[in-house]
Amino acid sequence: HAFHKARLLGEGDHLADPSEAAIKVSWKFIDVTELHLLAGSSDGAEVHAMIKEEPNAEVYIRSTKKKATQLLQNNLHQFTNTNSSLIGI
Repeated sequence: HAFHKARLLGEGDHLADPSEAAIKVSWKFIDVTELHLLAGSSDGAEVHAMIKEEPNAEVYIRSTKKKATQLLQNNLHQFTNTNSSLIGI
């Protein structure tokens, strides 16, 4: 649930510089690559963000999306194993 909620919040948080400057700036959410267990109730709060300027954007985006896919698969596997043991499968 946290993974998908983080994706939804991130996708809604794009920024484009509307100025007429010679250099255009835009920030775009790529994906979620980490999940951290938090103490307390902070549903929907941003607890970590990172801005990186990479020399090869395509490689960075591909790498980030791969990490996100692995994170989702690992957490689905952990969730499935936890639920299986809770119901005695």
